[in-house]
Amino acid sequence: MRLIKVSQDPRDLSWEQALDQLEDDDVLMLAPGFYEIPFGQKLKNIVIKGTGTAADMTVLVGTVILDGRYLTLENLAVKTTAIAGALVRVYEGENAPYLTLRGCRLEAAEGERGTSLMALGPVWLEFYSCQVKGGIRLVGDEEQHVQISSSEIAATSAAFTGNGFGPLAISQSQIKGDFVLEESSAYEGHFDQTAFDQVISLSEGNDLYFTESALSLTLKNGQADLLNCDLPGTTLLEKANSAAFQNCTFKQFKQVSGSSNLTNCHLEAGEIMGQGKAVFCRPHFSCSEGTWLSLRDASQVRLQNALLNVAGSHLRLADKAGILGNVLESDQDQLLVKQTGQGKVKLTGIKCKLV
Repeated sequence: MRLIKVSQDPRDLSWEQALDQLEDDDVLMLAPGFYEIPFGQKLKNIVIKGTGTAADMTVLVGTVILDGRYLTLENLAVKTTAIAGALVRVYEGENAPYLTLRGCRLEAAEGERGTSLMALGPVWLEFYSCQVKGGIRLVGDEEQHVQISSSEIAATSAAFTGNGFGPLAISQSQIKGDFVLEESSAYEGHFDQTAFDQVISLSEGNDLYFTESALSLTLKNGQADLLNCDLPGTTLLEKANSAAFQNCTFKQFKQVSGSSNLTNCHLEAGEIMGQGKAVFCRPHFSCSEGTWLSLRDASQVRLQNALLNVAGSHLRLADKAGILGNVLESDQDQLLVKQTGQGKVKLTGIKCKLV
């Protein structure tokens, strides 16, 4: 391993000289300044570190192409001029390469409207304490290992898009923009203390676990388990295999099909339809107007020890939907029910009144 100092000082190597003389496992120490990456320049098996007190003091301008076993960037800003992204992985070999960024700032040519990083094929991708402006896109139906910690990714549309498979771990981060796992994906996702704008799973192969996170969730397919999470938008379950929620808070819960289990959750309103089946164990519904729970089609719901604060609102049943179970506590003596079709209500612990 060689430690190479790069600066404007004539006693040190220039940026151009350092690139010409690169060897495997070199560590380039860049003094603060701007460093333009020559078009088509490939970087492999090296570490590049900025020596400034902040990442913005040392700036790489251009497109970084990883063509080797690994590439590590530390304490740098990378600003791209290419629409495809600031970091493009093109290496093809027996083993997936490692791309590691620590304390870096990435910015796409179009800012948050662009793509900051694109990885082609298999890759180990690691972000630690990074700020990213522009989306991250993983291309290729191949194994991809992703670790993101203490980082922020911001994009006006999709902040993260993946269509591969493998472990996907994000902790103590912010994802501003859609987080999309595409139809061909099969990730095992573990997300802890992370704020998402919107998580969208399109594949039944995705198995997702969230703890102490905030998000809006659209589970068109796949499985999800959430613990101690806040869901301030609409939670939508479409073709989900199954979903489980514990100690979660919902603004709007909507289920089209599949099965769900909610334990000790707080909800303002819920809607179950299609062939959806839901079990609410000790739920707390709090709604002052409109419908606190709407059931239609052939959906079926079981309430266990429900806590209701729903004065001024009602339960709605239509078609062949049904609900059974018991109410543990309620803020009213009678439960208002609007019923059409052949739906059935079998609840103990409270009287029901058709309106």
